[in-house]
Amino acid sequence: MQREEVYLKLAGRNLISFKKLEDGQIIGTGILNPLLEKLRLFAMLYLQSNFYKNYNNLARWKGKMVTNTFAPPVGSRPQLRALKGLIKSHLLPHASPIAMTFAVTYRCQCKCVHCSAGRHMKKGIKELTTEEAKKVIDDSQKLGVTIMAFTGGEPLLREDLFELISYVDKRKALPIMFTNGQFLNDENIEKLVDAGLYSLFVSIDSPNPEEHDSLRGMPGLYESAIRGLKKMKSKGVMVGISSYATRAATEKGMYKKMHKLAQEVGAQNVILFDGVPTGNMLKNTSIILTPNQREEIRDYSSNIFKKKIIPPLSSQSWQNSVALTLARISPATSFNKITTDLAWTGEQTRINFDKSAKAYQTVLNQSLFNFIFRDISPAGGISMGITEPINFKELPAFQFERSPLPETFKAIVLDVGLMLFFSIFSFVLVYVSFLKYDIR
Repeated sequence: MQREEVYLKLAGRNLISFKKLEDGQIIGTGILNPLLEKLRLFAMLYLQSNFYKNYNNLARWKGKMVTNTFAPPVGSRPQLRALKGLIKSHLLPHASPIAMTFAVTYRCQCKCVHCSAGRHMKKGIKELTTEEAKKVIDDSQKLGVTIMAFTGGEPLLREDLFELISYVDKRKALPIMFTNGQFLNDENIEKLVDAGLYSLFVSIDSPNPEEHDSLRGMPGLYESAIRGLKKMKSKGVMVGISSYATRAATEKGMYKKMHKLAQEVGAQNVILFDGVPTGNMLKNTSIILTPNQREEIRDYSSNIFKKKIIPPLSSQSWQNSVALTLARISPATSFNKITTDLAWTGEQTRINFDKSAKAYQTVLNQSLFNFIFRDISPAGGISMGITEPINFKELPAFQFERSPLPETFKAIVLDVGLMLFFSIFSFVLVYVSFLKYDIR
């Protein structure tokens, strides 16, 4: 199924348009698409500006507008750092990460059939000490991280969690947390509030209490999770629901039911990840969404966004589609962002890289967030958002053709000049737009 989206049209001619091919590849079909490739940073900022405009009444944090509970408030210092990081990532040959997930422990009281951390929990592996964990936080903030997501396992099983959340420098980054919700009692809620938690996501696998508890292997968990979510919101902490979409659940329209539940309980965001064969479900490929199902969820999420319905449904299918189409983020460019030795920006080098990088697309599994995420394990390991460790020695080597130095130099000057000009222009334009929408 091929799908074409037109963003700018004049006199019957497509100026900016994209077509999604049956194999999932997205190609530019508009007359101005080659120019847009040079302006992908502007496209990304423009997209974010539209999102801010549509959800400018979602919430407030210390008087500043919040349009996404997984992003810093508009006009805040962390948000300005995030914008700076995006610009640096497009000007420099290496990424400036803006978000980090920190799995502070793999311990958990649940026995989830889908647990992504299930295969990582091994006896004898020590967790980071408090001081070591604080160093991870310091180093992440030095790299430019502006959102620090504490995960597990169940993070509330770690005794020093509140100290770690409090340690995050709120002028640089904002701490959020993912939890199964069982330990959201009054005492822990007060500690999380005092520590300065920015937002909370409660994992819900099904809007049906019995099914949710069965999938988690923990009777009564659904009620505890929903009760804790409501209490956290009553204390002024922004709340959301985290879930995942599988092939079987999507056939039953579960994503629609999950969004309806979020509306009923007052959640301010819904994150819907794609089910992937990892962790306890490593060899179960039957959970993977079909291309038609991805489009179905994407259309539903897009419709919610256009109608400004709260909460937004931040489905991975929608995020990938929007970013791939407008910001031109692809598995190839994502891999480019996490390598530090590809300094040349010349056109011939880029073309050669794109050719070689096609071999990596299936391995990277359309990992949209490789260039903005760094995942930290309890033992201090680092991954780039890839579902399982990859043996890079088994992958095909990149093949480059060296361009003549004068041509390469001209291409570098042109690329850097264009990116610098439009980066400054985009920053000023979008920031003025942010201030406009943040007027109380």
